[in-house]
Amino acid sequence: MQKIIISGCNGKMGQVVESICNADSEIQVVAGFDVNQSSRDYPVYVSPANFTGEADAIIDFSSPKALDGLLAFATERKIPVVLATTGYSEEQLRQIDEASKSVPIFRSANMSLGINVVLDLIRRAAAILGDSCDIEIVERHHNRKVDAPSGYHCGRPRGHLRRKGRGAGDPPRGPEPGNLRKWRRQGCQVPDYCY
Repeated sequence: MQKIIISGCNGKMGQVVESICNADSEIQVVAGFDVNQSSRDYPVYVSPANFTGEADAIIDFSSPKALDGLLAFATERKIPVVLATTGYSEEQLRQIDEASKSVPIFRSANMSLGINVVLDLIRRAAAILGDSCDIEIVERHHNRKVDAPSGYHCGRPRGHLRRKGRGAGDPPRGPEPGNLRKWRRQGCQVPDYCY
């Protein structure tokens, strides 16, 4: 039986992960980490450091604010982490890279099969079209989406849609990812920095 910790267990995606785990007899949720205390079928801790049990993996759908404590806990306890949170700063991405040298970390801005198919299609379209076309991608969400436009929205084209003189390693143009809330709309053009 795999023992799982859900970080961000009280959020919408944390509850989805819990539901998936509960439907599998080979998985047991042994704890949750969340800033909001709640009554669940497992103990919920505000700080990862307070959990003293055993776990095989951590699945994180929380917030960039939780990263420091989560990485410290995971590296100290040698527990692999799946990071599905968006909006990390450049410094936090460096922290994740450093932590990945001592504990397995899988990080993705989006776990959706559909989105990953779209990523592949974008990659193929960019290879075929090259610099001959401008590509606009419109993203739409339900009205309760917390991080619209999502981290995927601003990260997806990097490395896929390349313009003359700009590659995947070039710094983004326009607003920094931390200021994306200004761009919150139901649908929006891909800003310059997402090219």
